[in-house]
Amino acid sequence: MAGPQDISSAADRRRILNRLRRLGGQVRGLATMVANEKSCEDVLTQVLAAKSALDRVGVHAIAYTVKRCRTSPEDSPSRVVDEALGLFVDYRRSAGQLGSALVAPGPGGEQAATAALLARLAERVASLEILVDDDHECDEILDGIIEARALLDQVGLNVVGHSMNTCLAPGATATRDEVVDEALAVFIRYIGTAR
Repeated sequence: MAGPQDISSAADRRRILNRLRRLGGQVRGLATMVANEKSCEDVLTQVLAAKSALDRVGVHAIAYTVKRCRTSPEDSPSRVVDEALGLFVDYRRSAGQLGSALVAPGPGGEQAATAALLARLAERVASLEILVDDDHECDEILDGIIEARALLDQVGLNVVGHSMNTCLAPGATATRDEVVDEALAVFIRYIGTAR
């Protein structure tokens, strides 16, 4: 007979799995948008939506990890909070470090590089679905989410770079300051929503 913790664990896994499936759909949609050369604004909006969805997966995976793998029902509330906060800080820090190790594409190669990153991201999300569905180790799931987040960060940076290089299209009379201000607005929108 399944105990209350087993039922809770199964419900948490289903919640994560459902969110991963939705994220997979968003990634496939994003790949289609890039392939069809949709507007920079539309692609950037979809990247931001996918980043938000992936962060929700991450938060649920952290909660699942704290409940299932890192604490016991006998642990004090402060121990549980400390563990959750520690995992969240590690999650945020690790994803940023992996993302900075990836290399941005050269001029003209943004679409191909972004498509390749999206294909890797789609594969990673699919493999995460399998890990969660098969009830793999918590750390393996979190590591996979961190890797997916780094890939999506690189996709976002490619899209921002593409937007700044090709989609701003300042007029011939635009001043240097106007060009910088437009580029900065794109970047601020990206980092404002991403963090």
